[in-house]
Amino acid sequence: MTAEQNNPLPLVIEAQQLQDALNTPALRKQLIVLDLSTQELFELGHIPDAIFVNHKRLTCAQPPAPGKLPSLEQLSDLMSSIGLQDDKHVVVYDHEGGPWAGRFIWTLDLLGHNKYSFLNGGRDAWIAEKLDLSNQPSSATPSGYQAEIKNPEVLASKEEILAALDQIPESVAIWDARSADEHSGAKVLAARGGHIPGATHLEWTDTLNKNEFSKLHPTETLTQLLENKGLTKDKTIISHCQTHRRSGLTYLVAKYLGYPVNKAYDGSWSEWGNDPDTPVETD
Repeated sequence: MTAEQNNPLPLVIEAQQLQDALNTPALRKQLIVLDLSTQELFELGHIPDAIFVNHKRLTCAQPPAPGKLPSLEQLSDLMSSIGLQDDKHVVVYDHEGGPWAGRFIWTLDLLGHNKYSFLNGGRDAWIAEKLDLSNQPSSATPSGYQAEIKNPEVLASKEEILAALDQIPESVAIWDARSADEHSGAKVLAARGGHIPGATHLEWTDTLNKNEFSKLHPTETLTQLLENKGLTKDKTIISHCQTHRRSGLTYLVAKYLGYPVNKAYDGSWSEWGNDPDTPVETD
């Protein structure tokens, strides 16, 4: 039996599914619902009992690569503050279609915690369903959680990518989730613009249905979208953006579609583009 079969909710859930779970007392006790939108939006209204998480706590926030992982001590503090324990099922959402929520799920994967769900469409989808909102602050009893990297294979480093450049595109695919201008080098957000040699460009927002509250496209559509770009299941997929925010969602998408080897590069372009010794391509 897989980890997901042991979980009370699937990886991607709809707003009504979460509402039903919150209305089931035995299930509600297992859930930790996290809001990764802005403080302002959280205070305007959030899913009842949701705990606000400042997304800055998911990164080291230090130049030149501010998107890299924070320390284990910082991750321990974060996970303890939300009350994380091995038997808890985490539900995450944000206000942008899922980049920070996806990043949080990637972080849980790193820590070996496989009980989680992603709210499809996030805050906007919940509001569109006219489900209850609360403006009451929520908090958890600290759990004393001690973070440990138990699943390092979902993290790609600059050194790993450099060593794999000659395997692109045969067995490795670099998924560049940034905008087309960033990928081409027309828009420069680091010392150098452009992309990792051989990287495949597929902007993170292309995985979302903008006409339906930024929900993920159906799995058939997503599969075709990725395969058309050469992002196939027989390859190691490594997602990145500028700071591994946008690629939080693309990591989640590949996981949702069942890609067997799925990684994210937390250094992303802020590390690669600021290193004078890394190879760069421009269009």
